[in-house]
Amino acid sequence: FTSRNSTPLSDLYAREGLKLLMTSLREAYETGDLDARARTLLGSYLGGVALTNAGTWLTHALAYPLAGRYHLPHGVTIALFLPFVFARKLKDVADKLSEVIEFLPEEYRDRGPSGFVKWLYDLQRDLGLPMSLKEIGVKEEELREMAKDAFEIKRLVDNSPGEVTLELVEAIYRDAFEGILIIREE
Repeated sequence: FTSRNSTPLSDLYAREGLKLLMTSLREAYETGDLDARARTLLGSYLGGVALTNAGTWLTHALAYPLAGRYHLPHGVTIALFLPFVFARKLKDVADKLSEVIEFLPEEYRDRGPSGFVKWLYDLQRDLGLPMSLKEIGVKEEELREMAKDAFEIKRLVDNSPGEVTLELVEAIYRDAFEGILIIREE
């Protein structure tokens, strides 16, 4: 939805997928309700259709070196990085996120696009996912090397909205290392 290669068609799939996930995922996890699980499954499928057409970007680039070194599931590494990438790239994705904040719970909606980022972070915590690289055993001295590896995945870096520098990639790794979300709206 936020990639440089998104199109009106991929956006249709992405928006509907996000709507289903944003309104069903928590319920599916907490209660196991079959309807919520079905909506989550459909939301995931629609998201897959969208990303097949538009591609992924920086979050995936950061996730690959981590998953490879620590043998972690791709989804876990994506979830870990997603709020930190959006927090650093908020100005570049704010317009797109504004299109889906209506699906957020009310306590996040009033914050605008930054509410989406906070919701992601809180959802990560509430689903019992790792909240920091430190938590999964990453050593601080590994961050620069992983950042360099991620930055070399040009197809994902180039599909990212706005400018991406090695310094930005390393800063996101450092944010994720500590697990402290700082939303930058500048």
